[in-house]
Amino acid sequence: MAKAKVNITQLNSVLNSIDKAYVTRISKIEQQFKKSIDRMANDAKRDAPIGVLGPHPGRLADSINWDEVGKLSYELRAEAPYAAYVEFGTGPNFSKYPGKDAYWQDIASKYKVNGKGRTPAQPFFYPNVNKEFSKLITRVGKILSQNA
Repeated sequence: MAKAKVNITQLNSVLNSIDKAYVTRISKIEQQFKKSIDRMANDAKRDAPIGVLGPHPGRLADSINWDEVGKLSYELRAEAPYAAYVEFGTGPNFSKYPGKDAYWQDIASKYKVNGKGRTPAQPFFYPNVNKEFSKLITRVGKILSQNA
């Protein structure tokens, strides 16, 4: 006859260590997300063109903010009403975003307007999101591969 003794205390110990490892990884990933979204915002603010006309030069940079909208979910935005026109340009100055990024190309195409605009594209947002996002993916990959 074969016997096996399973002790629930031992199983709980293993499960607790797994839970702690999971919580630790999620916490590290969350820190990386916040670090990246903050860098995206700061870099976009740095690169936002500063207008010299109007009552508030620098309004575009000041309008760039981010919020946590859920667990590991963040929203970065430029809230100045003209932000997208500056980013993408208007009319004949409209610029399609390079590569196969259909998401950004779709957004950009909405701001071409009627073809008569004169605003040149001055990308300040997308390049910084794109640059930092690839770094975030690498850092998260390293966290996930630790002790895998």
